Amino acid sequence: MKAFLQKHYPLILLILSALILLIRAFYGFCWSDETFYYSIAYRFLQGDAPFFEEWYPTQLNSIFLMPFVALYRLIAGSNDGIILTFRILYVLVSFLIAWQLFRVMEKETTKWGATVTALLFFYYTHLNILTFSYYAVSALAAVLSMLLILKYRQDLKSGKKAMRHLVFSGIVFSVFILSMPSMILYYIAAVAVFVILILLSIIKPIKGSFRSAVRDLHLVRFFLYHLLGICIVAIPFSIYFFTHVSLTDFLNSVIYVLTDEEHVPTTAYVTFKTCFTNLSKAYGIFAYISYVCIAVSIILFLLSLTKTAKKHENLLNAAGLAVFVLDLACYIGLFVKGSGHTGYVQVSLVLFLLPMFFLLKKPPFHLFVTFVILGGCMAFSYTHTSSGHPLYTGSIGFAVAGTVAVPVILQYVKQTSSFLNKTPKQLLQIACCTVILSALFMTMTLRMINIYRDDVPGNLTERIPDGPAAGILTSKQHLTDYESVLSTLKTYCNTAAYPDGEHRLLLITKLLPWGYLCSDMQCASPYSWRTGISSDRLELYYNVHPDKYPDVVLVLNENIGSYEACGDVEKDPNPNADERGGMLDQYMLEHDYTEKSVPCGTLYIRP
Repeated sequence: MKAFLQKHYPLILLILSALILLIRAFYGFCWSDETFYYSIAYRFLQGDAPFFEEWYPTQLNSIFLMPFVALYRLIAGSNDGIILTFRILYVLVSFLIAWQLFRVMEKETTKWGATVTALLFFYYTHLNILTFSYYAVSALAAVLSMLLILKYRQDLKSGKKAMRHLVFSGIVFSVFILSMPSMILYYIAAVAVFVILILLSIIKPIKGSFRSAVRDLHLVRFFLYHLLGICIVAIPFSIYFFTHVSLTDFLNSVIYVLTDEEHVPTTAYVTFKTCFTNLSKAYGIFAYISYVCIAVSIILFLLSLTKTAKKHENLLNAAGLAVFVLDLACYIGLFVKGSGHTGYVQVSLVLFLLPMFFLLKKPPFHLFVTFVILGGCMAFSYTHTSSGHPLYTGSIGFAVAGTVAVPVILQYVKQTSSFLNKTPKQLLQIACCTVILSALFMTMTLRMINIYRDDVPGNLTERIPDGPAAGILTSKQHLTDYESVLSTLKTYCNTAAYPDGEHRLLLITKLLPWGYLCSDMQCASPYSWRTGISSDRLELYYNVHPDKYPDVVLVLNENIGSYEACGDVEKDPNPNADERGGMLDQYMLEHDYTEKSVPCGTLYIRP
């Protein structure tokens, strides 16, 4: 039994974690973000054209989700239970990627280190939105794509056939781009680097060793096979896209998508500055200490490359230890300041690992290039496109970069232990082990106790019986609100309620994406996200699409969808507070819409 556990404990721990996370999937219903992604996919299935009739900038992720939503509807016959089903699927997909992460990382570090790496990845999900959000899909796809590249490298070195891994990496990378379109710039930059390396390798003055290194990397084949994988997804995606929206309509509509109210891009300089501002706001003095540690470690790394480095090896080692001690103290501060927020421990872990990476005599640059650079670009990109530029979106990139934290830390421990006495060596090992396990413990804890936009765990006692959220446990008050809204939607917001066949367009204000999943009416809004009745976007949308004026409008009471503070989010007692007025209000008055009071708000029905 002992031998069995020693051999298989990584898989056992991952399976136990999967069971725990499957149970966790039943708790807490988010009325906003989680259902939003599927409401867009459902909208496309109803016939609305991407970009032309749907204007939200992250909609490409929902095109990726669309065939899975269609399959679910084919099997289930409706959207009932769709949220819980995709939560369960999310856990299973994350488990498979975590297992692949362990298998690949086991060849880069120790078995124990690979296990912790896989568990850190498995328990992390952005803000505990427990589904295939564009945030989660971008992180999952980024990690898996880079893992397949590492697998290619490992198999190539061992003489195995490896090119298939590049094809699969390209397929997954295309999903990553669909979830995070701005990262196409990263791919273009990577291709540019490939071309430069290839050109340098054929210039005669370049040393033969460099040409040999480039040749051994098979860069041309690498690029072509990876591109093949991208095309396997890109071609059918493009066929779908441009058979549903003409090129003219796309070009005319893309400006509306890019000028969304919540996602206003800034300049690269402002984004770069904001990345550091976010860190300093979240961590204060500890962020600046971390910058110092990183800068000094880079200087020490450059000094270690000089001809006189051997003479001053003891001095360099002592300086490196001093940096480590400061880095460790800084991590404690970062950890404490960021505790309670999902993703912030990943930021702390990356800030801790960067100095250690440059203190290594033989840093694993292949891990740095695949994960840390990509993660950094993701952090920059999310900061660039997110409203308010919060750290919690940039932390997604840090989570991807942090995938290599444990291997780097363990390599540093092994290197430094070689010139330390017994007691300092043990202290070093204990300190680094504490860092790793504290990050894992915090990630696991937050996954279990942070509830996104519902209520604290102890109040989630009522099971939702039907509708899109069927099977999920929520609070008593939220269940009452949910059933009130669902009853209204079933009674008044379906085409069967209007025998004349003329009522087919629905608008729900302000925030209730799951409402559209309960109706066979089409969405009469630029998007199913925070569309207030007085929104200027509605006037713009109806000017472009005069055939989209709603036949039924549900204006929710302001307290509908309220949620309590829990970890990452502050409470919001009135998420549907909606200012009246605007063009649509005037339009409904002029066209004699019937006003009807319902328990969850007010209905306006075209005569």
